[in-house]
Amino acid sequence: MRLRALAAVAAAAPMLLTVLPQGAAAAEDDRSGKPVPGEYCGPKESFYGSDGLTFTDFQVCLRPGYNNGKDNRELFTIKKDRTTYKWGGIWYNASDRWPAQWSAGGTVATDGWSSEYGMAEDQRTRYTQKSGFFGHKNGARMPCGTYNVTADLEQDGPHWGSKTGWGTEWSIKPGERTYTIEVPCQGG
Repeated sequence: MRLRALAAVAAAAPMLLTVLPQGAAAAEDDRSGKPVPGEYCGPKESFYGSDGLTFTDFQVCLRPGYNNGKDNRELFTIKKDRTTYKWGGIWYNASDRWPAQWSAGGTVATDGWSSEYGMAEDQRTRYTQKSGFFGHKNGARMPCGTYNVTADLEQDGPHWGSKTGWGTEWSIKPGERTYTIEVPCQGG
């Protein structure tokens, strides 16, 4: 199952996802290539399971320069909210007893710079935020600019009757999505 494969990849290598600051104004581009520190996010999207019995909000974010230049890694975050299931006409939150299992993977890329990420989690609350580091293969820092972030989300549950082995009616699989995130350059 692809969910288990992504979980194994995520456990072996920490995830990298970077987000632009929400509501941040774009800085003047001084061609320095240094990004303005902050969190920059793609749009929040809402997804239902195939039979409308599960629901979640999903958003990807980038945070350039998060670790102050140490080891050339950047921070990537996935935010998930309103992770719920419907039973008997009532919506219930994910919980310790009935978690949602999810994974996401993809790429973060701009002109001449790219990185891959993968992560997974047993979500036990309505909201979660999972972050990880990523870095360019040649050690280059994340430059400012326009990023294309792909994300392929798969979620099973939550569901009140079982922690594993749900049918497809409890699964959310929107397919690969692409988000454009602007990371502004520092002014001179």
